[in-house]
Amino acid sequence: MTITNNTLQDIANLLLEHSVELRENFLHEELDRVTIYRYNCWEILNEIQPQHFELEEIGITASTPEQLTWWCLYDRFMNEFGILLDN
Repeated sequence: MTITNNTLQDIANLLLEHSVELRENFLHEELDRVTIYRYNCWEILNEIQPQHFELEEIGITASTPEQLTWWCLYDRFMNEFGILLDN
């Protein structure tokens, strides 16, 4: 498995330990924790290989690797594990 897949799986497992109402907050906290160090962000971005810094979902451009990594991980998490946030 890759660092990205491992990270997302770890976050999903953590969310399962909490009620659905609290999971969105825990997701944001964990993504903040994962993207705090630029070195980790570059490793993740090397795996994901985004084509640009534009965050089309929210209509802005990421200004740092940390922002881009956060949104890439969030988007991938929602695609793969988003059902965990459904009420």
